[in-house]
Amino acid sequence: MVRLDAATGIAVNTTGNGYLFDAQLMLATLTGMIAYVFRFRWLSLLPFAVFVFFRAGTGSRGAFISAIFFLILLFLHSQRRRWITARALGLGAIGVIMFRLVGNDRGAAIQSLLGWHPAEVYLHPLRFLESMDWANMEFFEYLVYAVPQRTGTYDFFLSLLQIVTEPIPRALWSGKPIGAPIKLFNLFDYGFPIGMSYSLPGAGWIELGWGGVIAMCAGFAWIYGRAYNRFMTSTQSPFAVMLYAAFACTSIVAFRDGLVLTILKQALFYLAPVLLMGAVAHFYRFQGAVPSAPVNRRAQRRGAVARDAETPKERRRARMVESKILPLRGN
Repeated sequence: MVRLDAATGIAVNTTGNGYLFDAQLMLATLTGMIAYVFRFRWLSLLPFAVFVFFRAGTGSRGAFISAIFFLILLFLHSQRRRWITARALGLGAIGVIMFRLVGNDRGAAIQSLLGWHPAEVYLHPLRFLESMDWANMEFFEYLVYAVPQRTGTYDFFLSLLQIVTEPIPRALWSGKPIGAPIKLFNLFDYGFPIGMSYSLPGAGWIELGWGGVIAMCAGFAWIYGRAYNRFMTSTQSPFAVMLYAAFACTSIVAFRDGLVLTILKQALFYLAPVLLMGAVAHFYRFQGAVPSAPVNRRAQRRGAVARDAETPKERRRARMVESKILPLRGN
């Protein structure tokens, strides 16, 4: 149902509906939610493993990398861990290995293992650091090479208009523009950047040079920073934990692609299962319990010291004890 437009290098839907095609992305967070609700028991991890395996078989990697990141965040929060654990580190290492393996053959090995006939893709043998996975700097250099010296102009944020046209299915709009509805230049006129990812600084550069870099990076920081602050000042209920983790895991691909549209498209599908669960819980007035974690007796004693402080000097000492500047003394 997807073809590559030779003029722009953009993949477009020719039949069917893109929303239905991308609905599978909801499994990235849904399978992680199942593991979180059932306290990461081995059986509850089975749906997550099945999703990662089959998603890797498609040759697309962003969704299963985000799913792994989502699961790690939920696990660390459920264990009240400040630093990454050995198990979480091991899961991340598996993700890196799979990212590399799937990038080498675009899922052909998994497809063959399942008895499917893999699509014929010409793969030129590459040495380490020669693949597109490491080429964000080269892509950025190409954007600086083309814009504005050869294009004669910046984009002036006109690409954001695609946010308005993108939600309309091509089946309902036969003349729907490919990419942004208004384009001042075509990067394929100055090279052949097939598969190029802009990165956040690159996306800002083509919009308005250094001003665009500052604007895009500041906007990116504000969006994710505000989400972090809202989460940290919330009650951190199970719903809030899953919602924030699902949104945080969009930051990987969002920074790599650098497009606001990428953030919105990811959030639409990654956050949908969490929002649906929250709506059902609100309708039935269900209040979930925060998953339990091992009790930190030393932290409890520090809290007791702070509560027992009466004079300003004792309160200052209590704050220093709580922040681990001073050692904890016995009574």
